[in-house]
Amino acid sequence: MMRIGVDVGGTFTDFALIDDSGSRLAIHKQLTTPHDPSDAVLSGIKEILELNKISIADISVIAHGTTLVTNAVIERRGVRTGMLVTKGFEDILDTGMEQRYDLFDLRITYPDPIIPRPFRKSINERIHFNGNIETKLNGEEVLQQTRALIEEKEIEALAVCFLHSYREPSHEREAVSLIEKNFPDLYVSGSSDVYPNMREFERWTTTAINAYTRPMADRYLQKLERELDVLGFNGRLYIMTSSGGMLAPITARRFPVRLLESGPAAGMLMSAVQGRVLKLPNILSFDLGGTTAKGALVRNFKPLKTEQMEVDRVNESRKGSGFPLRIPVLDMIEIGSGGGSIAGIDDRGLLRVGPRSAGANPGPVCYGQGGENATLTDANLILGYLDPEFFLGGSMTLNKEAAHETTKDNLGFSDQIKNHTNNSSRPIIIFPQATRVDILDRSSFKKGVKRIYEELNIFCQPVALNSGSVWPKNGKLKLNKTLTVSILDPIGPGINPDEFLNLLQKNIYEEIDKII
Repeated sequence: MMRIGVDVGGTFTDFALIDDSGSRLAIHKQLTTPHDPSDAVLSGIKEILELNKISIADISVIAHGTTLVTNAVIERRGVRTGMLVTKGFEDILDTGMEQRYDLFDLRITYPDPIIPRPFRKSINERIHFNGNIETKLNGEEVLQQTRALIEEKEIEALAVCFLHSYREPSHEREAVSLIEKNFPDLYVSGSSDVYPNMREFERWTTTAINAYTRPMADRYLQKLERELDVLGFNGRLYIMTSSGGMLAPITARRFPVRLLESGPAAGMLMSAVQGRVLKLPNILSFDLGGTTAKGALVRNFKPLKTEQMEVDRVNESRKGSGFPLRIPVLDMIEIGSGGGSIAGIDDRGLLRVGPRSAGANPGPVCYGQGGENATLTDANLILGYLDPEFFLGGSMTLNKEAAHETTKDNLGFSDQIKNHTNNSSRPIIIFPQATRVDILDRSSFKKGVKRIYEELNIFCQPVALNSGSVWPKNGKLKLNKTLTVSILDPIGPGINPDEFLNLLQKNIYEEIDKII
């Protein structure tokens, strides 16, 4: 019998076909279909079976991993979600744990709550910390507040989060039962079912994300099961969880929050397997996808595990700047900087990458599918890291020229300098080398200034600066006790950019040679 592994990412869907003995292996890859990811899964399964002349009846197991849930949270592509909370605790999602991840950042930011404040309604009920009921639940109030959220906010999903429900879940479960009976089309998640543990903020954020992504996961998995049945699949379908385990689709549809790191978990497990094969006990696992990038550690041949994680960190990988969740998960860091992540200039004039992604449709500009925003894939193509003639196994050709033009235009690099030069009398100071120039290695001269000249064709004033110690060609250390600055003749516009760079480099190095 054979098994199929499927990994649905934001840009590509990957397939692996293997027999039970492990002696036969085949892989396949195709673009994800964002409007309905199951289309790519089903067509990919058909293609890999046809390419290997295997019948669907010979497949015993389909193991499915995906980053769709994670991507939906990072890119905010979930449904309109409401929340019912104990009266007086409507602001828990905003106040959080009242901790600052950076004590000295006066402009500190946090991700916006998944469920905005107007989408939260209070219920006059109360359970004491010991489980005793102080204020009984009013079922009519529950239905009234739910109806208000549906009519006023047009919600599709609802999170029910009552105080101390981990200790005594009766109020929550009664409310969930009433809502499901009276509003059968509404997707309801109770915190005592999603994460029945203490600490309101973490329990409620976990439940909020579960509710936020549940309609998407439910529709997707239902269709996938139905279409696989039509194909004649009689085996078992398993959905990989964030902890590296497997769930039946019916459970995964109810608790999609457990799938947040589904795809990356599989990559981390494979890193551990490779470590055992190569006899490398400690490994840094890195997984660059189309929407996100993941990093994790393997120690003593085992992936690290935790029940705490953060998603949608707004300050790169800074701990505390994302949503805290409580689910069993392989310990990893995930940021919104994948191959399809869109690059742009932020309010401070600095380069920002992600979390928005071009995805598979339209995808990066170089795909030639209508993409208009520069992405990391476009940059990698320009830098020569990708072969434009052999992408996706040679089935797809990339447009390098389009990527270059869009990257130059979208990032606003030239426009910023033009605006500065037009509106200010101050010069722009550019250091062509981020570190000290090794005068014995003349190839270390950076070419960023050439690009500025090429795009703007402006005057350049070369300056040679030398301080500290150097190693001349005779090998004897020479100490300079003073800072030496030499201002050279300006280089005007109008010459070829390559000639400009050569002249600039020649003048600066000649002057440095004089100094030493």
